[in-house]
Amino acid sequence: MYIFNITFYNLRNLRQKYNLAGYYNKMATTTSEIIGIYTGLLLFLFIVIFVYYYYFKIESALTRNGILVVLIWLITSSITIVIKSTIGKDFNVGSAFLLNLFSVGVIVVPLLFILYTFPIIGRAFENTIGYFFINNDDLTTVMRKIFKSQSGAPYDFNILITQMFDDGTLDNYLDTMALKDIVKQEDEPSQESLATLREIVGKKHSMSEATFVSLATVVASLICFLPVVYQLF
Repeated sequence: MYIFNITFYNLRNLRQKYNLAGYYNKMATTTSEIIGIYTGLLLFLFIVIFVYYYYFKIESALTRNGILVVLIWLITSSITIVIKSTIGKDFNVGSAFLLNLFSVGVIVVPLLFILYTFPIIGRAFENTIGYFFINNDDLTTVMRKIFKSQSGAPYDFNILITQMFDDGTLDNYLDTMALKDIVKQEDEPSQESLATLREIVGKKHSMSEATFVSLATVVASLICFLPVVYQLF
């Protein structure tokens, strides 16, 4: 009992002398702050990628993807620099840009090449995330101009766009679609309506591709984030 009391007394003195509890609590708080900042910066990067795909339409795939890669590289490098600054350790800015250049070049660039070479891979999220972005009043308006119900039933024509893809088969689908009660309007759909429909279908595909690229960017960013956290550079 005497030995136990001495040991307890010594531990209490050590805790008071070095404030161990406060030290570990400070470490935990710092870690949670870093993770919070990193998560917030990743969300910002997601928004940038989706806005880029949604609003910026560049005909040349090489130019479009090239601008996107540079944009991702600059933002992920900035994220690495911010996190390193938050930790409060000395670091080389050049190494942050170099490390992110490597990770983006190894992960994001090959993915963009695969999506360009095999567009069907980009369909994975088209009818989920892609449909979420385009399912609005504009889609409802154009679908009602193109389709009608023979029986007058109140169908949600928007759902038909889940069968349409941006691979050159849209016109063929419209000409050969065989649904029991849904047909095209008696008057041939106007070129304006068809152009709007093609644009919306393309946007659906773009949002799916944006999801792929965002997920790949997370992996690329983590490759740089973990060495920073563990102070490997």
